[in-house]
Amino acid sequence: MVSLSEAQTNFLKKARVARLATFGDKGIHLVPICYAYNENYIYIGTGAKSVKVKNLERNSEITFLVDEYSEDWNRLKGLMIKGKAEIVKGGKNFEDGKVILYKKYSQYEKEAPIKEGQNVIIKVKPRDIVSWGL
Repeated sequence: MVSLSEAQTNFLKKARVARLATFGDKGIHLVPICYAYNENYIYIGTGAKSVKVKNLERNSEITFLVDEYSEDWNRLKGLMIKGKAEIVKGGKNFEDGKVILYKKYSQYEKEAPIKEGQNVIIKVKPRDIVSWGL
């Protein structure tokens, strides 16, 4: 396991959208996602029957990317994280993930509530980190 620097942590906490790559029998599945980070884990809410969950059931390895573009390429920033994902279907870890996601995205609870049975929380502990501009 690795630790993020203060600059990496701040960047990860502020960013609103990331890309998540999972690996399935049809190859790489890459999607934009909303996520939250609590200095230990990345939490992602998703439908229990989503492609990313099906892929993670076969192969728990993920790649996660957050970046910030600028026309001034000296200001480009990004963070790529590799890790192993855990699919959380209920219990305390599910509730903890839901709380941190609801805190970051106020619209989540009203517009896309996370419910046991319908949704899961993908919980990722960062293992390998590559960053630029941070």
